Amino acid sequence: MLRTPKSDEEICALDENLYMIQAKEQATQDELAQVNALLVARKPDDEKKPKALDIDLWHKRLGHLGLKNVKKTAAITKGIKLTNANFPKSPCKACSIAKPLKHMRKVTSKRVFEPFDKIHVDTFMINPVGYNSHKYGLIFTDEVTHAR
Repeated sequence: MLRTPKSDEEICALDENLYMIQAKEQATQDELAQVNALLVARKPDDEKKPKALDIDLWHKRLGHLGLKNVKKTAAITKGIKLTNANFPKSPCKACSIAKPLKHMRKVTSKRVFEPFDKIHVDTFMINPVGYNSHKYGLIFTDEVTHAR
C-alpha cells in the first residue's frame, strides 16, 4: 500500500499482482513519482515462482485432461507446479459421469457353421412401383456363405 506523505491518502495498493491505483484530478509530482517507483519495483515474470497446486486442480483447469498429460504439460511449461503428482485412486466426478464403462453385450449370439442355419431377411421399398404393382422387395442373406 502506498500513501501520500501530506494527507495520508492511499494512492496505490497491490492485491494479488494487481495494482489498484486511485487517480485524483490534481496529483502532485511526488505522488506520481511514488507510483512509478512502485510499478518499476515489480518483479518480472521470469523471476516469479509459480505456486504449487494440486494435480486435480490442474486436471480441472485444463479441461479434464488426462493425468499423464497434465504431468507432461507441467514438465514442459514454466507456470505449472504440481504438489501431489501421484495419480488419485478414482477420477473426478465429472470424468466418471462423462466416461461410461465399457459396453458389454447382454446376449451373445451363437456362431453358425452350416449353410441355411441362419438367414437374414431385409425388406425395402421399390420406387417406382414394380411389376404387378409390387411396392416392396425382400433380400435373403445366408450368414455362413453371405450368399443372397
